[in-house]
Amino acid sequence: MKNENKPTSAFTPKFLVIDDDLIVGKVVQRHIQSQFSHAIVDTCSDPVVHPGYDVYFVDNNFNGQEMALNLLRQIRALEPQALVVALSNTLDLDLVSNLVNNGCNVIYDKGDISGSHEARKVITNYLAVCEDYYNNPGKRSARSLLSSIKQLLNEWNHRLAQNASSIK
Repeated sequence: MKNENKPTSAFTPKFLVIDDDLIVGKVVQRHIQSQFSHAIVDTCSDPVVHPGYDVYFVDNNFNGQEMALNLLRQIRALEPQALVVALSNTLDLDLVSNLVNNGCNVIYDKGDISGSHEARKVITNYLAVCEDYYNNPGKRSARSLLSSIKQLLNEWNHRLAQNASSIK
């Protein structure tokens, strides 16, 4: 597949994949790199948040313990503007509700690859906003940036609401 997300500036997006399954972490890392070849993509197998990233992918299950909500809260404390993608094989309505209510931007069911396209679209749009903000300091107000991000998230949440009935 041709990478449509070519760099147009000095902005280099940074991704962190937090997943205790080393194989899954590497697969996610390679997938991100195939879609965003100009990005820096790091992995971490411990449920530890490191600052300085634009997009975080967080697994929910760490050795049987649900960690996505805790990781999300840590990310919001360190990087409030970062995009957060929660990954899980076991999604239930309470978890989804808690994640959305605490600022999770994308929730991706590992067992349903159909959400991959929508997740990529949200990430691509978010990175475009970040790149524009990076390339035009002072020309865009923080309010404008937040408005753009809010619009992207509303689009994603609309999709989540449509699929809520399919969550077990």
